[in-house]
Amino acid sequence: MIIFRVEHNRQRLPVEVEICESMLERGRGLLLRRCPNRRTTMLLKPCSTVHTMGMVYRIDVLFCDDEGRILRIVEGLKPFRIATCPGATSVWEARAGFAADWGWQVGDRIMPCRVAADHNAARLPWSSTSLRCWPCSRCCWACCRWRCC
Repeated sequence: MIIFRVEHNRQRLPVEVEICESMLERGRGLLLRRCPNRRTTMLLKPCSTVHTMGMVYRIDVLFCDDEGRILRIVEGLKPFRIATCPGATSVWEARAGFAADWGWQVGDRIMPCRVAADHNAARLPWSSTSLRCWPCSRCCWACCRWRCC
């Protein structure tokens, strides 16, 4: 699991995102975790369907395409429910009310992004002090799935 900051329509927010890339991490998601706070969210990639089986609190679910555009927002998804979005390649999970609190709407662009001063810098695969966006650096923007560079 990798922890980054969130960029919303090219503005960095004081929100941390945990990126779940392995099948085990994606399968667990927010299950068996305490309700996330106002400044924490989770990104499941690749993913287009989520469930809240076994959860005890409501969550907001945001479905995004390859470029980070929000395709669908499910606000306050109750426990023991399923949500899906054809065409989505990633899913953001957060506490209920998260999308409204930060003003996220369908069509907005959200993505994980790192600022060099973050406390997780030592855990990341690069050591340069320049700003880099996940999954690539600014120098290889052509391969960036998020087109953020």
